[in-house]
Order: sequence, then structure tokens, then C-alpha cells
Amino acid sequence: MADQIQPPTVSLVNLKGGVGKTALSVNLAYALAEWHDMRVLLVDIDPQFNATQHLLDETVIVAGLEGTIKDILDPPAPTIGVGTGKKTKKKRSSANPRRFLHEIGINGGGSLHLLPSLLDLSFVNRNPADKSGRLERYLQQVDDDFDIILIDCPPTISVLTMAAFNASRYYLIPVTPDYFAPIGIPLIEEEVEHFLGNLHADSAEMIPLGIAYTIVDKRWHANWEEVANRVASASDIPAFESHFTYSKRWRDCAANHQPVYREPSSGNQQRQLEHFVDEFLERLEEAEDARE
Repeated sequence: MADQIQPPTVSLVNLKGGVGKTALSVNLAYALAEWHDMRVLLVDIDPQFNATQHLLDETVIVAGLEGTIKDILDPPAPTIGVGTGKKTKKKRSSANPRRFLHEIGINGGGSLHLLPSLLDLSFVNRNPADKSGRLERYLQQVDDDFDIILIDCPPTISVLTMAAFNASRYYLIPVTPDYFAPIGIPLIEEEVEHFLGNLHADSAEMIPLGIAYTIVDKRWHANWEEVANRVASASDIPAFESHFTYSKRWRDCAANHQPVYREPSSGNQQRQLEHFVDEFLERLEEAEDARE
């Protein structure tokens, strides 16, 4: 767990897919940059690369990215030079660590950058040795340029999740209010505790900012508040008072490569996001003050 990283780094994590984790990651990043003039870095460490697909046009991805998070976690191996028998490194266009970052166009005084992913990130799990600390070391090279770093984690425990945890000071759990929520959240807490225990450092900590209820649809989740009460009984992590109701606009905004509040007739989604962002920043400020 990174203690020296400035600015605060927050992992959005759930071991279950389909909970709106990426939608929350991307829209939170947009809102912090556009509404609060923050310099935001969003790290996509999920091999499904949904955050990357949300933020980058398909033509950019298909044309080829100069580098992705895979190149940080699993740098290209040296190759044997033809006719020399000597190992040579693949030539890179620049030694600047920012070459991996893509600037996303926004409205407002802040900025939004993406550290992208692609499907081949899953290959990192083939040989996970000594890779869990590489993201943290990379972010230490660029973090002076940002006010906050958000990490969109994969819905599994792997070296990718451990790399995110190593780089994070905080974590946030997006959850749909279904039967599995009271079961899954304690498992996440257990995994975080296991991770911290393996660090063998008394000062190691990774602080939960809260549980965010997403995709709340009263047609399917008629008793979602009852589920929230069961979660509260199973976990000490406080839930955010604000929550997100189901709307196809959350899906449409990804297809249109924009935040949900730019979608037509998205006033309700904008209000929900505004309330959540205010609460998120309040909790983050309180947590940062408590560390000083």
C-alpha cells in the first residue's frame, strides 16, 4: 500500500462484475475534472478495458496505442539481435513516463488523463512474480501532475488487484443491492486485510471510503433498502447516502464516449452524481485530515 504517493489514490473494487464499477469510475473522474477543476488520472487495470473503451474512440484503439498499463506491469522482454547473439531492448519512442497517458478532452478548468488497458493485460497473470509493485513505482513518477488518482480494478483477485492495492491509499466498493451484496463485501474486506497483513508493516493501511449503491432498480430491487440494512449488519464500512438508480443513459454515455450528464434528459443522473461527488470529496477530505 503506497504511503508516499501524493495525491490520494482510490481503488474502485468489487469481486463481482456488472455492478457499475467502471461507469462510476469514469463518471466520477469526469465530474472531479469538470465540476471541481481537479487534475484527475484514471487508471484502467481491468483486462476487459471498459474504461478505456468509454474514454477513447474505437479508431484510436484499433489504430494502436503507443503503450498501455501492460507495458508498465510487464515491460517488453529483451530480444536477441540478429547476427549478434546479444540481447537488445525494444526501441522506445521516449523515456518520458507520461507517454503512456492519454489526455481526454473536457469542459472546465481541470484535466483528465487515462492510463489505458487492453485485453492482453490478462497475460500478466501468467507470470505474476515481482509485478505487484510496478504500478506504484510508475505512479510515483507522474503523480505531481495530478490532484487525485482513481483505479478501475478487475472483478477478481490477481496480481492486477494487488498492484492496484499497492498503489492505493483508499478503496471504494460499488455494489448492486442484490442477494450477493452482504456476502461479497466482507470477502473484499478480508482480502484487503490479508493484503495488508502480507506487507508486515504496522503502519500499513488502506482505508475504505464507503459502499456506493449502483444500478438500483426498484423493479428488481424492491427491497433494496432491506439489502442495505443486511450489508450494514455484515460490514462496518459506511454506505454513501446517495445512490444511483438504473437508467439506460449509463450505458449510452459509454457508447458515446462522454459522461452521463451530457446525455439527453439526464437531469436525474446528474443530480445523483452531484450528490455522490460532494459526499465523496467530503469523506476523502476527512480521511486525509485524519492522516495528518
